[in-house]
Amino acid sequence: MRPDSYEKVIRTKEAAKENIKVAENERPRLLVEAKSDREEAIKQAQITIQRAESEARVLLTKANAEASSIRAAYEAESAAFQKLKSETLSNSVAGLLSYLGVRLIAENNNTVNLAIDAPAKTKYTYT
Repeated sequence: MRPDSYEKVIRTKEAAKENIKVAENERPRLLVEAKSDREEAIKQAQITIQRAESEARVLLTKANAEASSIRAAYEAESAAFQKLKSETLSNSVAGLLSYLGVRLIAENNNTVNLAIDAPAKTKYTYT
């Protein structure tokens, strides 16, 4: 008969061997699981990047369209004022400014207070 301490050491040693075998058997499964998790994380990151790039393209397209629209409106307004200045106001910058000032005041529904230093003109006549 063997002493209890010896039997305990043998059981501990056998249990350790079993634990090592279990760990060795689980290792490939854990490696596959970790690899799958990594691949899934990479795919999710790619999806997030693609979504962000797509949203950026949409925003950029909208901004460019809005900028083009604003630019076109200003160009049309500029052309209209150029035509008005050359055809109606005898190609006079002062006449155009007077016209714009009168229109601004006329179209405003609120009280307008002006502080104009002399000899500023609010009306121009042409001969």
